[in-house]
Amino acid sequence: MCGVGLVSGRAHRADRSNARHEIAARERGPVAVEGASPAVSAAKAPERLATPNGPVPDLILDPPYVVLDATSFKNGLSEIQLLDIEGPTGNAVCKDAEGLRWACGLRARAALHNLLRASTLRCRSTNDITAKRFGAYCAITGDDVGAALVRNGWARPRSDAYAAEVAEARRNRAGLWNGDWTIEPSRQP
Repeated sequence: MCGVGLVSGRAHRADRSNARHEIAARERGPVAVEGASPAVSAAKAPERLATPNGPVPDLILDPPYVVLDATSFKNGLSEIQLLDIEGPTGNAVCKDAEGLRWACGLRARAALHNLLRASTLRCRSTNDITAKRFGAYCAITGDDVGAALVRNGWARPRSDAYAAEVAEARRNRAGLWNGDWTIEPSRQP
């Protein structure tokens, strides 16, 4: 199987030799993502997910990305929802520790944008990647994007998969934890 990257928003299967490089990268440890503040964590994306027909092929996604909210983005014609995390909607308004309102949805969306920027992503989906919208675990150089968002307080896990990252975010009062995730109900005009 020949490895091919993404061209104009179309995903291709990664070749098997990349798996060896990915394992070597795991053994070397985390790599900071340029421009990400703070750097993407050492948490790794979940191992290759199994399906009845065998392993799900990795998707290699190249920029540009259009960030939709704190946990989803577009690449080409596909919308990708990061799995096992939730975050504020793009227009959410939160209250901080002092009760002051702030644009947490906009800030969370900007955080995802800053993580993804010009990076190539390796994503693993649990469902049909030919659908317009699908869920996936994504990583930048092997570092889990979802874990970085949780650690920086811009998302929280739907399960206890990111327990260490949540504890760190709460301890540092990072992102939405500065107001204990107090999101105001949306107002309709």
